[in-house]
Amino acid sequence: MPPPPAPPRNRRQLGLLALAALLVVAAVIAVIVVAGGRKPGPSPVPGPTPSPVASASGPTGFRAEDHGSTVELFWNDNSSGTASYFIVYRSIDGPQQTVSVPQGKTTEEVTQLDPTKGYCFRLGAVISQGSGTTTAFADTSVRGCIAATSSP
Repeated sequence: MPPPPAPPRNRRQLGLLALAALLVVAAVIAVIVVAGGRKPGPSPVPGPTPSPVASASGPTGFRAEDHGSTVELFWNDNSSGTASYFIVYRSIDGPQQTVSVPQGKTTEEVTQLDPTKGYCFRLGAVISQGSGTTTAFADTSVRGCIAATSSP
């Protein structure tokens, strides 16, 4: 006599098990297809870029017009208005000051300066590049300020 048919509950469990196995196989195939064209490489290092890098879209023509207690700064924005700017300045014996400049602006007026002192100005441009950013710098001065150089 043939064995009795399996109860419906066992068939349902077997069907669910087969479906789960099929989903696992499909997930493994998807991972292989997605990762298949990639070559292993070094892991990205978290944190900021170790040193500023000049960029083709960095500012050019950075210059200062001296008006005594006011200095007007001018530059060419080669980023088509996408770079964010900041200006760092100081006199030879004074504290460092920083001014943020809106995107697309190519001039800034620095006021309340001592007309008897020289001032150094550094323009920084933060430029989007790929999935990150790079920073390009330009320097100028008035009244003979000589920028201090840092030793490596």
